[in-house]
Amino acid sequence: MFPIFNNTLLPSTLRGELSASGCHVGQGGGGPHCHADGYQAGAALGLYNDSDYSGVSHPPLIGFGYDGIALFGLYRTQDTALKGFTTSLDEFGGHNHDSMGYHYHAHTVVDYQPYGESTSYKSTLHVLMKGAYIGRTSLIPCFRGGGNFNSNKYMGGTPNTTQTGCSQ
Repeated sequence: MFPIFNNTLLPSTLRGELSASGCHVGQGGGGPHCHADGYQAGAALGLYNDSDYSGVSHPPLIGFGYDGIALFGLYRTQDTALKGFTTSLDEFGGHNHDSMGYHYHAHTVVDYQPYGESTSYKSTLHVLMKGAYIGRTSLIPCFRGGGNFNSNKYMGGTPNTTQTGCSQ
């Protein structure tokens, strides 16, 4: 799972790069990956939907950030009884509650205004993670090493032992 911004630091959803599920095979990102929350109410196809909330005490686990931190589904308005519902999300879109440890949640950013755009151009973003990772990425071997996911085995690519600073 990737932050909402693409490789040009613009929200991928605003650039029309994503499928309805919030995913694509992107430039520089290697194989299929997701930037936006593809939750759809009902029994829709996507990463997760209403059936994943049946009989649970917390929104469903939908993936992990590349910093290794768990990513859970969004809190829907009817989820007031789920653990962590009243614990606000921080600037990274995560929180810590009920001894679960820090984790991210998909969420909504209302009235997002892209940098340099007029104040009349605002939109709602359905975010998996904000524009950065909170995890200690400097401790992850070859994290975004050389900017080439295709040769980084930790990012799902084929190892390239000549990559500077990487011992694979």
